[in-house]
Amino acid sequence: IYTKQAEDIAYYELEKAYSDIFFSQSSQEKTSFNADFSKPIGRQMYLGIRYRNIRNEGIYTHQAAR
Repeated sequence: IYTKQAEDIAYYELEKAYSDIFFSQSSQEKTSFNADFSKPIGRQMYLGIRYRNIRNEGIYTHQAAR
């Protein structure tokens, strides 16, 4: 469910930098953070970063899933 396939990868061919940031917190224990960033770094060369984080502390001691 958490693996990525080749068709899941987004490619951006832009003249300016692009960013998309998402943060969701349903409670103190459960958060989700997503960030996409792309920037041209040369002639026909682009840098792209995709970051995903899901955090769930759990209701019991030492139950955290990160």
